[in-house]
Amino acid sequence: MGGDSSAPVPVPVPAATSPPISSEQVSSATTTTTTTIANTTITLDDVRKMYRGIFAPAIDRFLETTWYTKKGLASLLADQELCARFAELLERSPKSIPRPEDAATLKIRQSLETDVIWSLMGLCRSAAGGGAAEKTSTVDDATQEQGAELPAQDDALVEALQRFDVVERLFSSLTAENGSIKTETETESNESAEIKDDNFWGLARQLVRLNGDDQSKAREDLLWKIRPLLDKREQRDIIYSIGIVRQLRSVIPGFPLQMAKPTSDDEKDPANRLLVARVFLERETVKAGTFVCQRLCAMAVKTWSTTTTAAAAAAEV
Repeated sequence: MGGDSSAPVPVPVPAATSPPISSEQVSSATTTTTTTIANTTITLDDVRKMYRGIFAPAIDRFLETTWYTKKGLASLLADQELCARFAELLERSPKSIPRPEDAATLKIRQSLETDVIWSLMGLCRSAAGGGAAEKTSTVDDATQEQGAELPAQDDALVEALQRFDVVERLFSSLTAENGSIKTETETESNESAEIKDDNFWGLARQLVRLNGDDQSKAREDLLWKIRPLLDKREQRDIIYSIGIVRQLRSVIPGFPLQMAKPTSDDEKDPANRLLVARVFLERETVKAGTFVCQRLCAMAVKTWSTTTTAAAAAAEV
């Protein structure tokens, strides 16, 4: 955020130092059949089991949806290229007692895992009839002419599209067309949990639309409105923390590694807020509750680290 419209689109990056998918998960989810995928020993049944049992629930948890578990498998199986990458990932995952991987092997596997996770999150787009990045505005009836038509009755798909759109824009700084994203009406704090959930995502959808330097005050106001709605949910903490970093990283000198130590613990102090958000996201690349959270945090950390490194190199020229 913070007017940084040049931030790179998220790309697969390595982050964690330990395998996020355990050998027990892989061995229990894989079976031997006569039909394998591409040049692997992985079968289509293995892909089904791993998607249903591991990946879809983790993605649904992050986006607070149910679509991936209930309906996403058909879109995955229809995508032969993604199935092949999924099979390659399973082939690279430990199937017995984990052994230490050399740095190069670990980097390749983690990069592939990030790529597969991001592609799986994008399955909602292919289900809606369009997978291209320029069709991210197809989540609302007023702009369906800009991309694929959505099944009007599939509220779960619309919800998944909207929430993946929030995450993608947060990472890539894509700017929505004016009016292309509807925002939920704010509700009182004593409303039901379901309405409160919509309010969090509605505010997040407003936040990711504001990328201009002249919109800093509006972003700041939205971040303070989002904060009480985190409800100790890991995925919301991640989304909020990325919003903080994008808002304040260009304001606080030395971000990320040469920041001056905050002079107070005041939660309203910008330097303190930025430091807390940065440390949280960096820690989550290793210690997050799910491998989806690990990889998404790694993508965020890599995004601003790459930007900062490039800026420092340019300054030395």
